[in-house]
Amino acid sequence: MHRKRPKLVAIALGLCLILCAVPALADGFPNNPEARSLVQQGSEHLKNKELTKAREVLEKALQIEPSSGLIHFRLGLTYSKLGNNEAALREYLASLELQPHIAVTAYNIGNCYQGLGDLDKAREWFEKYVREEPGDQLVPMAQQRIEALKRVAGKFKAANKEGPDYFDTLIADKGPEKWSQEKMPLKVFIDTGRNMKDFPKEWPAIMYESLQSWVQATENRISIVAVPNADQADIYCDWTTDARQLKANATGAESGHTDVEWAMSRKDPTRTRNLIRARVRILIIDSKGRPIDADSLKKTCLHELGHALGIDGHSGNPRDIMFFGESTSCLPALSKRDKATIQKLYSDQTPVKQQPR
Repeated sequence: MHRKRPKLVAIALGLCLILCAVPALADGFPNNPEARSLVQQGSEHLKNKELTKAREVLEKALQIEPSSGLIHFRLGLTYSKLGNNEAALREYLASLELQPHIAVTAYNIGNCYQGLGDLDKAREWFEKYVREEPGDQLVPMAQQRIEALKRVAGKFKAANKEGPDYFDTLIADKGPEKWSQEKMPLKVFIDTGRNMKDFPKEWPAIMYESLQSWVQATENRISIVAVPNADQADIYCDWTTDARQLKANATGAESGHTDVEWAMSRKDPTRTRNLIRARVRILIIDSKGRPIDADSLKKTCLHELGHALGIDGHSGNPRDIMFFGESTSCLPALSKRDKATIQKLYSDQTPVKQQPR
């Protein structure tokens, strides 16, 4: 039996859009009173996660004072959060030209390139940020991301990011990893969070629904049943507010952690690693200690449960839930490529009747 290294949502690459790191300098705000008022309104909308309203008022502010680097910067943040990396990149580059002293601009440009799947450009901008802002608080995280990008860049350059699936990339090095037919139905325990302060009662249901999405994608070649005790579970899911519980020396960028155990027969020519158990842990706060929203939670749950079901690796396409880093281009749902990949992984198994929860 083998115990695998933890799998992390972002391999220390999670996107970190810095809202409160904009310096409150007098020369940073627009000169026009109306534009200045709109920027303040936009900042409040961003704080309250009212992204459409933030975009509207900041775009209006930019029409009034297009030479304000701060407006470009905050509009870039808004576009990033809306999942429009192309527009965000455009605004960050404009901001950098007009107001280069906003330290995290280069870092956020790296985020955009990573979200667009341009790993070389992403690394260049993280390196620029580290070189030019050596004392900034995000430098350790940027350095982690640079090293991780170096590790994965060659692998994803060779992969077909637009193909129907990414199955071949998963099995290229080590062969498939999966739950055997004999293990069905998989017994699942999801912690209720009852011992955590202000824990949203609907979040265990989001975790279970995320698991059901993968089950449905296999056309019921996987089946699951909920169990009342953790010691009965094949897949055990819980929550944390401490990023250090996800990985030793964690950077704070990771959003989840999956640890699996497996066994493999030496006589199996397919080199299949049969899963024995999986442990999924989800971080429920962001890098600023604030509770994450439901969409972010579902993205993380879907990604980590993909690992728990045997997707031993990542996609190089930022629209896939199994993208190797967090991506604003990704919806809180499985992509066609995610579904096609899990279908291939379990294609040799027979559909089974689903058990009641």
